[in-house]
Amino acid sequence: MLDTISDRDIAFYHRNGYYVREGFLDAADLEEWRAAVDEAVFKRTGQDKRTMAEKTDWEKALKQVMNLWKDNPPMRKLMLDERLGKAAARLAGVDGIRIFHDQALIKDPGGRPTVWHQDLPYWSFTHRAAISIWVALDDATEENGCLWYMPGSQNTELGAGVDLGKNDDIREKVPQLRCLSAARVPVKAGTAIWHNGLTYHYAGPNRTEKSRRAMTCAYMPDGAVCNGRYHGIQGDFKPAAGELMDRDDVLPLIYSEKRVAALA
Repeated sequence: MLDTISDRDIAFYHRNGYYVREGFLDAADLEEWRAAVDEAVFKRTGQDKRTMAEKTDWEKALKQVMNLWKDNPPMRKLMLDERLGKAAARLAGVDGIRIFHDQALIKDPGGRPTVWHQDLPYWSFTHRAAISIWVALDDATEENGCLWYMPGSQNTELGAGVDLGKNDDIREKVPQLRCLSAARVPVKAGTAIWHNGLTYHYAGPNRTEKSRRAMTCAYMPDGAVCNGRYHGIQGDFKPAAGELMDRDDVLPLIYSEKRVAALA
């Protein structure tokens, strides 16, 4: 795993709201991630025999399978890797990182676009240093639904969540975006893309005959507090607004500079 983060990488991330690390997974790592994700997703969704036409608009955009770390040992090993937390913390500029949730994101053949959105409006904490990793398990191309970003959009305000299955014009809703250009980000399998929770991003339709797989994880800075919303991944953990989001069996702390210093 190519997990080192340089000052130049950090500068790019903070300027653009995202950062691309080519070769993040070598060939052996990539096969391990593919095998683990495929097994975990099949265990959760293998009984779903619906056609694309029978699915909801959102399901036509993406197959989303969340919190695989909780019930699949190979995925737990991958997602709780301290190196991921350290890289996320360094890019985000925070002392500690917790997993908010992981999710496999699979755009099947014929899949609709995933519309422009920020991630943070859907979460039960609000922190400008929130960060996600998106790891390509297949080549992501314009034909099969690669990501697009609006560089600099992480500096806009927190917007409202949008219906990710609808094709709304986000610039009509968010005037601050009208002066920003969109950047297409096709990547090879094994590439990681990190992005801020406020960065607007989009994924196009899958016009090919093969699925486009990605494994992602949303990270929460340690010390973040509940914003009053509840997310289903929390289970029976229901803190009040302003209370710490710090229950380790729900939101595992995977990297802490303080913990590293204490062990030194």
